Amino acid sequence: MPILFGTLAALVMAIAAWTTYKNQDEYKHQISLREKQESNLDKNLREEEGHVADLAAELKATKDLEEENAKLAEDLQKKQSEKTRLESTIKDKERQILDIRSEVDANKNILKDLGDVETLVPKIKRIKSEIAQLEDDIEKEEANLASLKQVKKFTQVKIDEKVGEAERIAQGKSQTKLATSIKTVYSSWGFVTLNGGDIQGVVPDSTLDVVRGGEVVAKLKVTTVEPNRAAADIVRDSMNDEYSLRSGDRVVPESEPKSKVKPASRPSAPAALKPAEAPEPVAPAPEDDPF
Repeated sequence: MPILFGTLAALVMAIAAWTTYKNQDEYKHQISLREKQESNLDKNLREEEGHVADLAAELKATKDLEEENAKLAEDLQKKQSEKTRLESTIKDKERQILDIRSEVDANKNILKDLGDVETLVPKIKRIKSEIAQLEDDIEKEEANLASLKQVKKFTQVKIDEKVGEAERIAQGKSQTKLATSIKTVYSSWGFVTLNGGDIQGVVPDSTLDVVRGGEVVAKLKVTTVEPNRAAADIVRDSMNDEYSLRSGDRVVPESEPKSKVKPASRPSAPAALKPAEAPEPVAPAPEDDPF
């Protein structure tokens, strides 16, 4: 009997020791996962701060352009006022010429002394010269006005572009100018890396379209953005089972369709693929683990 109890006690102690050992391994594993998650969180927070700073810079640039546009509008108004004043002066001079000519015509029959007529001729010539000068000034002012209008138009286009970019960033949408491609596909991990990043117009949390042969074959959800590269999760529900993503696939901002995007149709035969297309990528080896 003592031997039986001793055996049972030894068995219980062995089970307890084994359970303790397994719990320690699990505890260490959980700690490692927690540290990794905290590291990723810190990285994401730093990236978010960088994007907030970029947005503030874009807003400041937009404000500067708006102030410049307001100044140009004020200059344009001044030029238009000056043009109006010059046109009024020309009309006054023309009326003076008409008055002088009327005076000459009225007195032509009674003037006998050529000296009197000769005094009117220089006056008419002087007024004509002044009119010519004023017309030249108007021509110059019209050229300046045309130049100012062109500058104003260009500035307004830039303001609209900056405002549009800021609005898309605020809405979590990538810029419409974005045109990049898939760099690497990690099928087993469910994400891809892109050849473009923040500089090319990729915005965090935005949705992108993968286009092949003029059709949207998949959608991506951007998770991480750096200046010239980014990473995005593959939206599995958006893909047709017959397709798989590959390096070089064109990536553009998500279109805003009038109706729901339909899955890409299956090609009729393997010959439908172009000879220049690259083969489907294999799953990454353990040493390729991006984490």
